[in-house]
Amino acid sequence: MDFEASGAQEWALPGYGRPESQNNRPEPENSKMQNATKTIPSTASASVRGTARPPRARCTIRGRRGSTTPQAHLPGETPAKAQWRNGKEPAGIFKLPGPFKEIRDAGSSRRPFGQQGRNDVFDDICRKTGAYICPPAGDQEAIRLWGGPYQVSQAIELIQSIFARCESLALPKERKWTRTTAYSVGKEELADQLELEDALLQAYRKDPGPNVTCFEKLLFLWPKEGPSLKNALGAELEALDPIRVRFECHLFVLDDLPDHICVVGYAQGKTGLIVQLLRNKWAEIMANSLVRSKLYLVEPFESGQGEVSARREGGLTRAAFRANSLNDTDMQIWADRAELIRSKNNARLLNVVDRFLKGVIYVRGHLRMRVNLGLFVLDRYRVPSEGKPAWSFEELWEMLLHENTKGRLVPGLKIDKTQLLPRLLAASDLLQPYDRTEDSLRQPEPAFSVNFEFTGQQNSLLRLEAEFAKCPGAHDYGMIHSRWLKPRKVGHVQDSRSPLQVGVIDFERSDWQLEVASLEFYEASAVEKALREFSQTIKFKPNDAMSDISATPTRKVLFHSSAPVFRFIEKTSIRYRLKGTRYILEIARYDEYTRKSAIGPASLNLAATFEEKPRISWGASIFDFAWDNLLGKHANMSVGQTARYDPTLQTFFPASIETDDKSQGLWEFVALVKRVAAVLGSGPPATVKSTVTSKEANGRSASPASSGNARALDADLGTLF
Repeated sequence: MDFEASGAQEWALPGYGRPESQNNRPEPENSKMQNATKTIPSTASASVRGTARPPRARCTIRGRRGSTTPQAHLPGETPAKAQWRNGKEPAGIFKLPGPFKEIRDAGSSRRPFGQQGRNDVFDDICRKTGAYICPPAGDQEAIRLWGGPYQVSQAIELIQSIFARCESLALPKERKWTRTTAYSVGKEELADQLELEDALLQAYRKDPGPNVTCFEKLLFLWPKEGPSLKNALGAELEALDPIRVRFECHLFVLDDLPDHICVVGYAQGKTGLIVQLLRNKWAEIMANSLVRSKLYLVEPFESGQGEVSARREGGLTRAAFRANSLNDTDMQIWADRAELIRSKNNARLLNVVDRFLKGVIYVRGHLRMRVNLGLFVLDRYRVPSEGKPAWSFEELWEMLLHENTKGRLVPGLKIDKTQLLPRLLAASDLLQPYDRTEDSLRQPEPAFSVNFEFTGQQNSLLRLEAEFAKCPGAHDYGMIHSRWLKPRKVGHVQDSRSPLQVGVIDFERSDWQLEVASLEFYEASAVEKALREFSQTIKFKPNDAMSDISATPTRKVLFHSSAPVFRFIEKTSIRYRLKGTRYILEIARYDEYTRKSAIGPASLNLAATFEEKPRISWGASIFDFAWDNLLGKHANMSVGQTARYDPTLQTFFPASIETDDKSQGLWEFVALVKRVAAVLGSGPPATVKSTVTSKEANGRSASPASSGNARALDADLGTLF
């Protein structure tokens, strides 16, 4: 057999080199017509191996090798491409302004569709429209398209849009001045608009005069209770500008009617809405001035009476209790007295919390409710009378109720860290795992966050809070949340009183405080660029001991040493659920890192390194996610609006069973707090004889219940405590 001839016959076999078409696949109509006219291939027409083949230009009519008969489109091939492969004439032609090579080279550096390959643009158009484009050769001046009329027209429109975008990107350099001019024009238009709005506001703050036709007029009497009209709203009632803009009305005060707000409007039917907003605004001002409730209580000692002295440690002052031994008769008298004090404490607590919740719906801002456990410190207090070294219990109780007494709760649990986790594991009747899939109280996965303090202008501080979590599917940790808090003065952790603060000193348990704090966040856009860039360079370095909250802490946060950070505090926390309730208990360890040579923010030395061993403090919090959902609505309230929920005790402290007593849920919650405080306390203090002199009383040390191994942390932790 002649292998050359057999090879030529082999190339002429129909369908050689491609998979056979399946019998159950429907053939298109054009394929049937082609098969009807198909002729049997002849070996004479086959090219002999080794003979020269004439060159073939791109995009010319072509057929299958060894046959000139058109075939149906290949599997996975579009009908448009089948038309091109079978040699049909193009259904459309797009004329190019010049050779394709010149156009391609001129637009290679400014492709609007990204860094694509040679034919990727044509492939994208084919995929989007269904048409087929044969990529032109370098010297061709037309683009040929195959497909249906609609497909071809859509493809031509896309090609035209691409050329238009290329031309827009190919603007001459002189057009750069046009863009600058356009920016200046837009800036001037914005300035003109702001100037016009300011002029309108100035006009709305004044009397329009008798010559102006108005549809509605109103006089609103400002109540005498609370702040005066101008002190509350401003000299020109600037606080009512949102109402002026919304209703396009004049709000002003006449000289002969200094206690009235005059309303002059141009639209009918708006008077009722304006009156309601003014009433709500007055209620909001009253809430801000009167709802701020402060109450300091002290729990009576159950095993006896004693004396309380002011103990100063680490720049903070806290009460230190010394119990005196009593006989049976005195113990019975004290028990009756202690029960009376508890009843008065409960009455005061119920009155303050109930009154606050009724007025909190008018307060705007970022509000946050928590019960914190730690150490209660005294910032302002009255010294014992007549030069005594200590207060009696009744004197301390009365002093805490005085309006001028100031105090706050800081992190600092009285329990030793070696006893903390064993006590939590033993409290199975009180706690349950935070993760509902867990069945034991073994230490859960900790959460990590950091509080940064920066030195700012005028000896103030700027704070950054950052939260870190493990990245999904990886072992690395990344920042998931960050927030800036407004500066505060050095030495004033609480410059303004919280809307609600109920502090309780408990010498047998841990001190605790129910607080609704008003947080003031700082806009990130107003922060210096260097600090914003710093927040993006913070790294979190995991270590082997980080999963154990009671292990020796190791620094985890890394950043450049030249950053203007005065100190930073790393927080490691674990969470449990209070059994049978929706309340969450969070136990937190705070690791404080400061620069070695820094005595205070004013003496910050950026060249100094941070201490390797941190100062450790412990704290705890109890909260409910429902509190965050309710109080979170206050951040988006506009002027004159109120929160849309029922401000009652049952809303924030629901009872475990249905009852007519509205305060039942609150007392159940207080009982839970006291049980947690007992777990986190250091136990009852030792008793001493009552026959001691003043000098002995002045020189003796506080009991373990009031001091213990607790270390107070004096820091503004914001949302971290």
